[in-house]
Amino acid sequence: MAASARLRVGGSGFGTSPLLDAIRNRGIGARTRIMNRLRGDGVGVGGDVRGARVLDTFLAHRIHDFEAEAPLLQRLLDD
Repeated sequence: MAASARLRVGGSGFGTSPLLDAIRNRGIGARTRIMNRLRGDGVGVGGDVRGARVLDTFLAHRIHDFEAEAPLLQRLLDD
């Protein structure tokens, strides 16, 4: 696996889950790919110690690619 394709697991040190770290990625394509991978690997959609929830954080982004992100949003809503 290329170094750029490796996923760091364990959170950022801010009391977050790997999924919340991924969702805070500002790059739409990277954010979508990483989140889909994490969800596919079974990472839960729980929040962090400050009460931030994955769906809230996802929707807080001001720029979205609705076509690319629609399946991911559906997965988040289904969980």
